[in-house]
Amino acid sequence: MLDKLESDKWDWFLDCDGCTGVSEIYWPTIYFPPCLRHDFDCATGHNGWQTSRRFYRIQRAYGVSAVRSGARAAGVTLAWYAWLKWRG
Repeated sequence: MLDKLESDKWDWFLDCDGCTGVSEIYWPTIYFPPCLRHDFDCATGHNGWQTSRRFYRIQRAYGVSAVRSGARAAGVTLAWYAWLKWRG
């Protein structure tokens, strides 16, 4: 995860919101690493199913329930395909 923070491909402080609809109220004092990785993927042009699957798997590794992880991954996937992908 440190390589994502130190990447010159993005400014993690400006390009990451913690997790839209989940923890951004606490950003940047508290952040959830799976959300940081997901935001890195999106900020560097890696979107779609692979990113959503990775987001799900990393949340599970951090102890988030399967239902909650699935709902979050489905939410960001739906938002991506319904709006974010097309806004250009």
